[in-house]
Amino acid sequence: MSRPSQASALERLLAVPLSATLLATDFDGTLAPIVADPRAAAGLPDSLQALARLAALGARVAVLSGRPRSFLEKQVAIPGARLLGDNGLEQPSAAQARALSEFSSIASRAIAGRPGLRLVTTPGSAVVHFRAAPENAGGLFEQLSGLAAGLGLEASPGRMVVEIRPRGATKVRALRRLIKQLNPGCLVFAGDDEGDRDAFGLVSRFEGVHLALGIRSEETRPDLFDHCDIVLDDPAGLGAFFSEWISRVEQD
Repeated sequence: MSRPSQASALERLLAVPLSATLLATDFDGTLAPIVADPRAAAGLPDSLQALARLAALGARVAVLSGRPRSFLEKQVAIPGARLLGDNGLEQPSAAQARALSEFSSIASRAIAGRPGLRLVTTPGSAVVHFRAAPENAGGLFEQLSGLAAGLGLEASPGRMVVEIRPRGATKVRALRRLIKQLNPGCLVFAGDDEGDRDAFGLVSRFEGVHLALGIRSEETRPDLFDHCDIVLDDPAGLGAFFSEWISRVEQD
């Protein structure tokens, strides 16, 4: 795939007013570097400041993450930003909540014999982290997928995690909902992981001006970014791109 240069991508964005632009971004691995302890993750100041400035200039900003909304509220204090936790699942149904609770109970016992693995729950998901001990994660995805399917849930792989959520609670579904609500003339999405794959594809098919930004890592398959216009080396690169975008907007 031939990708545009960052300069030409910015020219594309500048053709549409920021007030007609929807900018949606993931958090972990995109606004924030991946860290060993997910509780210690923090957005890069330059990226958060740039997002806040883009919002102040009129862009509709959304942070779309598997993290719970309560976490995003502490990390992304941007006036007017839409914070969509649990991959945009607004509120799990009673049946979904029961299924997640039962899964978490079973999974806790299932991983008890795998040192270094840790289960983290949110209102709308259960995530097993194995970054601290990847050598103990053999067959983990298959095991958890089977447990999830039996409860009407689905499992998806991530960067040293397995995420379990209710069926249909996906970023691409949340992004479609935002597009329907806001009817933007320009769509920008940034992400770094398997959970962002379908959102990249959606952006590539958007009829207006669009830009998909991927953040590469050694932990993801290269084809994850097949529908991305620009692939950056790390979250700092995303902040730099946003800052250049702001600079160009303010010059014009």
